[in-house]
Amino acid sequence: VIATRYIMREVSHTMLLILSVLLALVVMNMFIHYLGVASTGAMIGSDVVMLIGMTLPRYLALLIPVSFYLAIIFASGKLFQDNELTVLFACGMGWRKWLRAFVMPTLLLSILVGGISWVVMPKMSQHLVNLTANAANRNNLKLIQPGRFVPIQGGRQVVYIGASEPNALAVKDIFLYRQQDNGAPQIILAPIGYQRTDPRTGLAYILLEHGHVYSMPGPGQGYQRIDFSSYQLALKTPPVIRATSLDAQSTWSLMHIKTLDAQAEFQWRCALPIAVWVVMLMGLAICPIRPRQSRYLKVIPAVLLFMSYFNLLSISRNALVSGVIPPWLGLWWVHVVFAVGSLSVILKREGLLRGLLFVRKKRGGRS
Repeated sequence: VIATRYIMREVSHTMLLILSVLLALVVMNMFIHYLGVASTGAMIGSDVVMLIGMTLPRYLALLIPVSFYLAIIFASGKLFQDNELTVLFACGMGWRKWLRAFVMPTLLLSILVGGISWVVMPKMSQHLVNLTANAANRNNLKLIQPGRFVPIQGGRQVVYIGASEPNALAVKDIFLYRQQDNGAPQIILAPIGYQRTDPRTGLAYILLEHGHVYSMPGPGQGYQRIDFSSYQLALKTPPVIRATSLDAQSTWSLMHIKTLDAQAEFQWRCALPIAVWVVMLMGLAICPIRPRQSRYLKVIPAVLLFMSYFNLLSISRNALVSGVIPPWLGLWWVHVVFAVGSLSVILKREGLLRGLLFVRKKRGGRS
């Protein structure tokens, strides 16, 4: 019991350290990405923190199995190099007890990952859908920083605002370049504009006053100028976002949807908690090192094995969506292959696999 607690403490400390580092890298990468998106005027600064918080559970469900797997490799390498595990095995611990020591931590982690995958991720996806839909209908002028040319709609429109009021409901010195339906360029200039909202649809638009529209009908045809006293303009067409997307569907509802996309999403959510058990077996199968070998000797083979496992899961998911493999095979075969293979290595190391094969041969000889 004391040895088991000591081993679990080493693994848990290593796992928390690895998980903290990976989470910090993920959060930093997301922050830089969303901050770059916000700088283009696609969202406001307060949305960045909300988007990171809503996206983080999806990464957390993946990082927990990764951290647990690497923690087993690093902690076991340290214990083997310091001859601590060698002494414990010499005292009769055995690989079966070593395996049983990981059952309870693996169970707790799989429950945690299952809760994130089955409950938290769909709810966060639903909130993300709502946030994106609300951002499309939000005050568009708040997304445009004065004194900067801001491309929107994939560069089909470029907007410049000279100055804005504190509440961003009124702006001055407006320049807008956009492409018409026939591809011809059009420039709109106005000294002042106001934010308005359509009471029927709730969509925001810009009301320009006392400006000019310069249009070029075609190449070599010169340009046309139209003066206006008021001009209504929608800077951004809200994207069509369905609240019934598979990411936002509850796990229970996915079980009753028979489409291939729904089956692939359901099996992927199930794959994450199952992966905790599989990576535990993989880590125990590959972790042993010989005396005087570096504790980091098995890191590269372990990473390659883990990449093979998750790449096969991803490939099987895409194959299931494409109809290449049936749903009953789906992602399950990947778990079975890696779990059975890893367990076979552990049992062979314990000598149980040879005993089972010997008993079968003996029984076959008698018959």
